[in-house]
Amino acid sequence: MFKKLTTPILLLLIVIFAFFIRVYFPYNIVFSDGFIKYGDDAIYHMRFLENMLLGGHFPSFFYFDPFVNFPHGIYASLAPFYDLFLASVIWLISFGKPTQEIINKIAPFYPAVLGSIIPIAIYFLSKIIWRDKKISLLAAFLVSIFPPILFKSLLAMNDHHVAEVLFSSLAMMFLFYVLKSVDKKWLFVFLCGFSMGLYLLTWTGAILFFFIIFVFLTIYYLIEFISKRPCNWILIAGAIIFLVPFLMMTPFLGHPNLNLGIYNIYHVITFLLAFLGFFILWLAGFIIEKKSLKRWMIIVFLPIFSLFFLLILKNIFPYIFERLAILLNGINTNGL
Repeated sequence: MFKKLTTPILLLLIVIFAFFIRVYFPYNIVFSDGFIKYGDDAIYHMRFLENMLLGGHFPSFFYFDPFVNFPHGIYASLAPFYDLFLASVIWLISFGKPTQEIINKIAPFYPAVLGSIIPIAIYFLSKIIWRDKKISLLAAFLVSIFPPILFKSLLAMNDHHVAEVLFSSLAMMFLFYVLKSVDKKWLFVFLCGFSMGLYLLTWTGAILFFFIIFVFLTIYYLIEFISKRPCNWILIAGAIIFLVPFLMMTPFLGHPNLNLGIYNIYHVITFLLAFLGFFILWLAGFIIEKKSLKRWMIIVFLPIFSLFFLLILKNIFPYIFERLAILLNGINTNGL
């Protein structure tokens, strides 16, 4: 009985240790001189949090901040989920009556809690890859003290970067479970998509991570197709993994300033292209099977299909083609 509990106990100790080092060492610095010292961009996030809770706006997320570039103000390009989730927790704990005192007692611990959860995701991700509990526990411990993650998840470091690491780790964990499992495959497909949705709502640049997943699924499909193994499920899984975040993003479309890198036409086009890409892969495979052609010929068909599609897009939907070119150029030069 005790032997079975050894691993969960050790993982719990790692989580407690991760939380301890994130809170104990900076505690006296953060809570001193009668006010809370928040780190760099955390001050900006706290502005939005207090504006929502104390300004009577919750659960609406207001992008406009009049205090930046005062008196003109600016439209912020922050993704909403990081602040909305914390605001929801504080609102519930305060029974719908948040105060500055309650915010000050809860908010500084937010990044430390998120950072302490990351080792759990890394443990299960390592376990599905290596199938070794010792290696998985070691990976969980190492990520708990990994300096870049540790720094971004310290007490009062209320910036969204730690949430990026957490949700992207969860997405990768569930993606590997999709690849390895049989009986719960589609549950893990949904959870992977949901985690990617949270990632996207935490950082708009997560769209670049979607591109990596799309490339991986494409290569995986081609390998399985050429090897004559069942592979259409890969395209269905990919479509679901992309569809769930797309649906999660739609309520936040229509940012007041569409020139900013928030959820706008670029994100919509990216998702539509991904769905189209999965369809083209299926169509190429279908034609090859229907005509009894050599399966390796799919590698030749894909560039032809893609070029044909771009020509149609340029002549029939020139605006979308132009936006696509701008998007690709942005990824190539500056990133998202």
